[in-house]
Amino acid sequence: MNKKALGGEVIFPTIASNSNITQIKTTAPTVVNSPATGEIGQLIIESLTIGNITRGNIIVENLKLTPGVKYNLELTFYVPPTQEVLDPSNNPYFKYYQKGGNGDKHVEYTVNLTNPTFGAQLDIFYLDNSFQLYVNDKAVFSKEINFEDYLKSDVEFSDGTWYGKSGTGIDQIYWVNDSERKEVPIIRLVIDEDGKIQLYGRKSLKDELRLLKLKNGITYNEVKFDPKGTNKLRFYSTIWTITDVWGRIYGIQVK
Repeated sequence: MNKKALGGEVIFPTIASNSNITQIKTTAPTVVNSPATGEIGQLIIESLTIGNITRGNIIVENLKLTPGVKYNLELTFYVPPTQEVLDPSNNPYFKYYQKGGNGDKHVEYTVNLTNPTFGAQLDIFYLDNSFQLYVNDKAVFSKEINFEDYLKSDVEFSDGTWYGKSGTGIDQIYWVNDSERKEVPIIRLVIDEDGKIQLYGRKSLKDELRLLKLKNGITYNEVKFDPKGTNKLRFYSTIWTITDVWGRIYGIQVK
């Protein structure tokens, strides 16, 4: 068997949210092909959601892999008790449906979050089809990012697929959550307590959040996020023919 370039996929079962019960879950067995005895590997957790808090690109280093040996890996994560931080003067939810734009119009929504000591999150429940986020008047992305395949998507999953890619079974971004319109984030942008930004997406409503990578030369800008001060977050979306978007912006604070 050939060694896979992306390694082996480890499937973690979902643990139901219940603070009164301790649950022990076991992943499905994963076969990793190692060409030589003593190979050193790593486990990359591209997305981990505990409660309503998402972190990603967690790397467990220096895993010794010996052919023919079975391993049990135990990982312990600590997430402090938290509460949401909302703008007292503005609703965290926003929803827009606008027609008639040709790149010359936009919609935007602003919230101010005070003392978000554990970061902030932008949850998008429905998107057609692009957005930019400003943190304290600084753009998060080097340009507004597009999720539609027809317009050459600016994001992709770690396996090289993207929304609407032919032959993958992944819908265009505007078909994900189109009929059901559930309050489930299909896109989540996370700003952690250190101001680091990561973007996540689901391939379908039944999928889990996965790390998204930027492409087409688009990069993250360095933004200043103050976990002990007041931060202005502004959602921005250019109207191209139709813009349809529904989401929520909120902060997270350690109790």
